[in-house]
This record gives sequence, C-alpha cells and structure tokens, in this order.
Amino acid sequence: MTIYRVRTVDLAAEKASAAREVMVRAAAHLTARYPEIHVEILHKMADPSHRLHMVTRCASKEALAVYEAARTDDTGWLALLEAYQRLNAQTSAVDSIYELVE
Repeated sequence: MTIYRVRTVDLAAEKASAAREVMVRAAAHLTARYPEIHVEILHKMADPSHRLHMVTRCASKEALAVYEAARTDDTGWLALLEAYQRLNAQTSAVDSIYELVE
C-alpha cells in the first residue's frame, strides 16, 4: 500500500516566494535524510501562486508515523521548520491522506 499525505498551505502573497524557497529546501532535506519517504512541493497550475502542496509519499500509515516521530529529533528539519515559521507566511493548512488504488 502506498500512502500520500498532501498538506495544502495558503501563504500570504507577499511572503510566498520566501516560504516556497524554504519548503523546497525542506522537501530536499527530508527526501535525502529519510530514504523510505519522498517529499515534493507541488503547485496546481489553476491555483493562486501562493497555494502550495507538500506531498509526502511512503509505504504505509505506519511508515508515515515512524517518519513523523523521527523528525522531532532531526536538527536539519527543525532548523528549516524554524526558518519557515519565522516568515509567518502561512495563513492556512489542510492535511489530506490518500491511499494509492492498485
């Protein structure tokens, strides 16, 4: 079973570029550090440019839980998260979990 967590974030338009840059660095860090998951930042072409989707792909809900727990001690991730939060750019966030139909 493959699981996708899609975190849709709306960003303040004037801060979207800086937030996008941090999100892309975070996705690269997470994908490199945790080989059992893959993280990408997507932008739906029909959406406003300040709405982004952070898509995390992993093998199962259990693998997602293990990954989430591991991030709490990951200093690289925590530094990126702090940089993102300092921007105060996020105006909303919604998580959706999907299962690949095979």
